Amino acid sequence: MKRHNARIIAVMSLYNIDLNNNNVQVLILSPTRELAIQISEDLREYSYYKEGVRIVTLYGGEYIEKQITSLKKKPQIIVATPGRLMDHMERRTVRLNNVSTIVLDEADEMLNMGFREDIDTILSLCGTNADTHEDAVTYLTIIMAGIIFNVIQMTINSAQRGSGNTKITMRTNIVSNTINVFGNWLLITGNLGFPALGVRGAALATVFGSVVASIMSIISIMGK
Repeated sequence: MKRHNARIIAVMSLYNIDLNNNNVQVLILSPTRELAIQISEDLREYSYYKEGVRIVTLYGGEYIEKQITSLKKKPQIIVATPGRLMDHMERRTVRLNNVSTIVLDEADEMLNMGFREDIDTILSLCGTNADTHEDAVTYLTIIMAGIIFNVIQMTINSAQRGSGNTKITMRTNIVSNTINVFGNWLLITGNLGFPALGVRGAALATVFGSVVASIMSIISIMGK
């Protein structure tokens, strides 16, 4: 199994989840409680359009009985700190033999905190199905393109506001937001014959919305 310390893999793995499989399929290890909670919140946000994904967060400082109750709901994704996950493994309240994707978030930090033995033990008990990280490169490329076009759009909008063309700015923002929403509906889960691209679809919709809005802004400026 390939092990990645990139959080983007965790997001991408959402769209490889088998909803008919009640076993833990994705395990994300994080060095701190705060990071584990943040990752879980991000995953729940990204999985909004994918019904049936169950995510459980395991960390110290919370009653373990509450976490055991959550584990009984058969999550496909577990986000955990190594120490608390070891507690659950010792209690046999969690099984990892069907895990197909492992994400080590801030792996260096976890090693610096002395979790090396815990991580080795955890990984040794996980499944052996291979995963891939090629999609992460594609996704990061799309994100970078989106950032570039967003910067262009914001620069143009700032210039328009400075010249008093607030109506044009509002119009381009409305168009961009509309494309984003409609694009998410089309591409995240696949509607109207479009492929279900998951989080890549969301990224593509964002980029396309920014590109269209930027072109509209440039045309409006040139027409002045």
